[in-house]
Amino acid sequence: MQNRNEIIDYYDKAAPDYDHSRFGNSYGEFIDYQERAIISSLLKSAPRNQTLDLACGTGRFLDFADFGVDASEKMLEIAIQKFPQVSLFQEDARSTHFYSNTFSAIISMHFLMHLDKDTTKDVLNECDRILKTGGLLIIDFPSKYRRQLFRQKTEGWRCANDFKLGELLALNKNFRLKKYFGIMLFPIHRFSPGTIKILRRIDTLLCRSFIRRYASYLVVALEKA
Repeated sequence: MQNRNEIIDYYDKAAPDYDHSRFGNSYGEFIDYQERAIISSLLKSAPRNQTLDLACGTGRFLDFADFGVDASEKMLEIAIQKFPQVSLFQEDARSTHFYSNTFSAIISMHFLMHLDKDTTKDVLNECDRILKTGGLLIIDFPSKYRRQLFRQKTEGWRCANDFKLGELLALNKNFRLKKYFGIMLFPIHRFSPGTIKILRRIDTLLCRSFIRRYASYLVVALEKA
């Protein structure tokens, strides 16, 4: 994995203050609200005991899953304090210990954005292996449609891995696109907290419309064939 040790070291250091620094402000609260609403709608029929949070971090979505995997020991230490009943494992997402066809659903948020394309393919292949037929993979990544539209460029590994839908699907053809959503069409971080509350409703509507591919992030639900 490109920069794997650098990524793990970064999140080990960020772990103690991660929840507060990333999601304890109006910007983070906005992202969390949108993501949780999407995941909740997608996992209505998925049992927790057959759901995995891959790259679970400090456990922001472990109320949806009974299993979690992350490469950062320090992030997992926070997660186990919040969810002592969940089975957590420090593993490489490209090669987990789970048996094939184990899970009905996998959540993997804020992860693919940090990888290179080859590593993304390896992670998708592992998800394919451990998901049951008809299982659901929920992932997110920066929208290449938006970045090309605004000629945005990234430096380093953080959030550098973007996709168009077709590019992602080409990495593993055993997945088919079931649904996708946009998150953050507006530059929310530039507005006041009071304005954000109003924009959240508008942003949600637009991020479900035909222009959703131009949102900052895409949340994609893939079904295993």
